[in-house]
Amino acid sequence: MISMLTFCSDMQELLEIRRASKITAANLSEDKWLMEFYDKLEDFKNKIKEDKNQDIICYELIKNEGISYAKYIRKCYEQAMLILMSDDSISPIEYIRPDIMPAGLIVKPATKERINKVIWEVFESYLEKIENNDMENVYIVSDKEGKVTIPYNKIMYFEARNKKIYIRYGNEEIGFYESIENIEKELEEKFIRTHRSYLVNRKMIRKIKLSYNLIELKSNIEIPLSRKYKNSVKSMELIGGRYDS
Repeated sequence: MISMLTFCSDMQELLEIRRASKITAANLSEDKWLMEFYDKLEDFKNKIKEDKNQDIICYELIKNEGISYAKYIRKCYEQAMLILMSDDSISPIEYIRPDIMPAGLIVKPATKERINKVIWEVFESYLEKIENNDMENVYIVSDKEGKVTIPYNKIMYFEARNKKIYIRYGNEEIGFYESIENIEKELEEKFIRTHRSYLVNRKMIRKIKLSYNLIELKSNIEIPLSRKYKNSVKSMELIGGRYDS
């Protein structure tokens, strides 16, 4: 799933960005998209705090705090495509810089033509990046509604539940039909089986609690560790995590 988060204080411009984004996404890709649009800065900031998994962000630079918050966004979302909105009261020198790195600029007051052009260019660039550079680093789920492309570095685990497989990534999950054994064979270098129902991203493991038969992942998520898989987990080299006896 491709996610987009937008803040624009002007409701007319926000609606135009929403229209252009939905039409462009439908024209360029079969992927599922999750798009959220805010005209209140506080609501946008709350979303930034709670969800660090955004692929494209459109942010209006607000006077006084706009540049500093754009830096914060880039720090939170190092790989995201960032579209900035700004009027001529802020010099481009302030935001065309390495610690912000915008992928596109919409000059305010924004015209329909400019919004269409920037949205198309950024979406096209993002999709080309996925297709050309990152296909080995993503897991793709396809169904009748479209295609969901999830980078491995966002996936916490695969879980077998209710005759389906569920991928947990960030605060989201998606279900599809497959066997966990097939996924394990396909992804054994990146993921490790910890339980008959769980296949865990090796890079997400923060702590292995052997005496409690639990594995602690980032974001304080705990996954069961069964006796059957205990030895293979113990022999695994942790990346940034540790064992508790």
